[in-house]
Amino acid sequence: MNKVENVYIVGSGYMGGGIAQVSAAAGYKVKLYDVSAEKSQKAIDNISFWLNKKVEKNKMTLEENISISDVEYRNQDALYHSIRTSDIPIDSDKFNEGVTTMLSRDFGGVELSGGEWQRVAIARGVYRRHDLIVLDEPTSAIDPMEESRLYHIFKKIGLNKTMIIITHRLGAARLADRILVMDNGQIVEDGSHEELIHNGKLYQLFWEAQKKWYE
Repeated sequence: MNKVENVYIVGSGYMGGGIAQVSAAAGYKVKLYDVSAEKSQKAIDNISFWLNKKVEKNKMTLEENISISDVEYRNQDALYHSIRTSDIPIDSDKFNEGVTTMLSRDFGGVELSGGEWQRVAIARGVYRRHDLIVLDEPTSAIDPMEESRLYHIFKKIGLNKTMIIITHRLGAARLADRILVMDNGQIVEDGSHEELIHNGKLYQLFWEAQKKWYE
């Protein structure tokens, strides 16, 4: 794998084991940090963030919900950069107290939708200092329109970074520099969307089954 590369891993069944294979090829010692989790964890080497489909909804302020991913950083410029990059509407009436808006009605704050919480989780990852990005089924619980918007955010945060996306949904696979297709725990295809879409193998079958969602 090149130092800076956007890689999608697709296939059938659970594919989490592919992270170690691809990351080892990239020359990383990988210890994944789950930015959706409440408990912070110290990174090692060139570790990045891991965003999966389960987003932790902490009853904290927006700022606390984002900065929990790197509690020692304390950088306001990075905080606002993460908010802008993740398309959180910080200037809207909903966030009437800005970054100090409480994200829980239990404490006099506001309730967020599933898509809004997903953006908070993305902001956690952007805020955290990293070189490698791992997204594990990040759009499995949202509709194709919201999926398309989120993948454009992923494209922004993947600039000048190595990004690995593990997914069963191929809507944004065309954005990838490289696609790895896994079957029974093994990489069986390796190429770009255009290279794999006409080869009559597994990736083409996946694409033919899903393309109606994205056309």
